[in-house]
Amino acid sequence: MTVNRSIVPNPVGEIKFHLPNINIYKLENGVELIFVKKTDLPIIKINALFNCGAKFDGNRNGLAALTSFLIDEGADGLSALEIDDEIEQLGSAIEISTNHDSFILELISMSDTFSQSLQILSKIITNPNFDEKDFQREKSKLENRLNQLKDVADYQASKFFNKIIFENTEYGHPSLGNIQSLNTICNSDVKKFYNNHFGKNNLTLIAVGNIEDDHLLDLLNSTLGKWEKESNLLTFNSKTKTTSKKLYIVNKEDAPQSEIRIGHISSNRYDGNYFSKLVANNIFGGQFTSRINLNLREKRGITYGASSAFVYNKTFGQFSVGTSVQAEHTKIAVTEILDEMKNFDSSIKESEVEFAKSYLTKRYPSMFETFSQIAKNITSLSLFELENSFFNTYLENLSNVSLASVQKAANKNILFERAQIVIVGNCKLLKSQFKDWIFVPEIQT
Repeated sequence: MTVNRSIVPNPVGEIKFHLPNINIYKLENGVELIFVKKTDLPIIKINALFNCGAKFDGNRNGLAALTSFLIDEGADGLSALEIDDEIEQLGSAIEISTNHDSFILELISMSDTFSQSLQILSKIITNPNFDEKDFQREKSKLENRLNQLKDVADYQASKFFNKIIFENTEYGHPSLGNIQSLNTICNSDVKKFYNNHFGKNNLTLIAVGNIEDDHLLDLLNSTLGKWEKESNLLTFNSKTKTTSKKLYIVNKEDAPQSEIRIGHISSNRYDGNYFSKLVANNIFGGQFTSRINLNLREKRGITYGASSAFVYNKTFGQFSVGTSVQAEHTKIAVTEILDEMKNFDSSIKESEVEFAKSYLTKRYPSMFETFSQIAKNITSLSLFELENSFFNTYLENLSNVSLASVQKAANKNILFERAQIVIVGNCKLLKSQFKDWIFVPEIQT
């Protein structure tokens, strides 16, 4: 049988997708457990979410990150090597990550070794060693990483972009900190960070896996359910300022390419227009056939890819565009992105909205294929305090998005006149390209 590949296949039927039931429990000490049963493989994934992160660094930028590197370097008398050996023998894995809002310890285990693996995770959470020799080693590793990142244009562009748009807020510094701030951090600061933010009242557990509810509760109650430590819960009331369009050049001597970030603060995750903004971004830069990718990659051939996104933290939202181009093409790339932003809302077509909704609908089930994907998405429900029905009503809410709502969301959240432009590249070459532009004096990395 010969297939005519010039003909696009028609969709067959509607996608009807529902997550397995989300069950909410309380441990004996009051810690909330969110559990989704998934029985196709003998695996259990559990995330321990603490609502703390780099926004609590204070004047010790990088403190949360350093704590995340150190917390599993020995616990309850076990050394880091002993923990690694035990976890490896059990066929399990523990990963720890932090950003500005959250601190997450992740355990993935086979069902038959989950009990022993959970005991180790519990020790790391409730009784980390924080030995001085481990602190000095991890601090040195973080310093080396920061020095390496000085030459990574992608990292530098995102770092300075966030610094500019989140100026004077707790989100304005990089979560990894910097060399200057790292040199001010002592082991006592790490211990204080842990004591202030780790406790049963600041912990949510998210579990996905092949285990009976009662058995999971028994195991958790015998470990983390015995933890009585409480943390100090802090809140923030930061405000950002409205900005006009500016160009910032971050000098990277003799760089053959320019790393570009363009964007601004947008409305936050809770404004009620999440799905309209999702569709608007998909049209602008959220998929391969988006406007900026077709313009810069397919039409002009000056980049391997350009994309945009609405990114949210617990307080703010941001709209950002990112791409990398050969240095000589920097001005045309920036100009084209800004031109795409200008009057974007009024140029959106019904056909683009329907195509974006179709794309987002068809890819939706793939976001919940693995244990880790489900746990990550359920964790976001807790972090942003969303309704447990959010994912089950996702497709319905997406279907209800209209052309008018997308245009309105774009009008309020993709703003040409407020764009902050950050370029990491050869300052001398960039100055000659942008000689007619008003820009902030170059920034040295």
